[in-house]
Amino acid sequence: MSGSHLTDEAEFDALFRSAGLRIRGLATHTAPIMSRVFVAIAVVLVAGWIGIIVVQWRGEPQPASEAQPAPEPEPVFEDITPSRDVTPPRAQPWPRPEGPVERLPDQEPPPLPPKPPKPDVLARATVVAAGRLRAGNQYVRLAHIETKPLDATCTDENGTDWPCGQAGATAFRMLVRGRALTCAPLQEDAPDHAPRTCSIGQVDLAEWLLRQGWATPAPGAPDTYREAHEDARKKQRGLFTRKWEYR
Repeated sequence: MSGSHLTDEAEFDALFRSAGLRIRGLATHTAPIMSRVFVAIAVVLVAGWIGIIVVQWRGEPQPASEAQPAPEPEPVFEDITPSRDVTPPRAQPWPRPEGPVERLPDQEPPPLPPKPPKPDVLARATVVAAGRLRAGNQYVRLAHIETKPLDATCTDENGTDWPCGQAGATAFRMLVRGRALTCAPLQEDAPDHAPRTCSIGQVDLAEWLLRQGWATPAPGAPDTYREAHEDARKKQRGLFTRKWEYR
């Protein structure tokens, strides 16, 4: 019994030493690997911490820098010497500069004035009465003049009644003859029947009616209109006819 017991203890002791050697060998081989893993984890943690700090720093509002006025440009002086005299004969020569000349800084040109609105062109106009026309669905009444209605009658110096409204419309119709009108554009808030100036070519229609004696100037009419009306009165045209004759 005692001999077998000693044998078992010897075998157990041999197995224990063998296992210990194996554990020591495994630890020896895995130590470098574990150290590398720990180093990698430490690097990742440090990088994440640095990233969080950078994001928070960028997200904080930075103090606004006060706007500094632009510095005035320093004057630039140049010596200008003309290369040759280009003054034409018998002309006053341009004064030559003496000494350094200051070059002024560039300046922005002034803004252009607004373009005037384009006139309205009304095609195939027809005469309704003296000073009144129609072009398509547009009704035109000439500005600054007053005319007789179409059914008006006048009396000459002999007491004869004559159709002055029809006569004025006929004379006006002979001028227009269905040609296109060039009229001043209406204001945005003006009604369609608001009076306006119109012309055919270079002929002002309202001035023509005044000069022919078929209209009178309205209050506030231009001086040229009043002069045309006075010319018709002196020459006894249109409504100033002393004696009506049927033609």
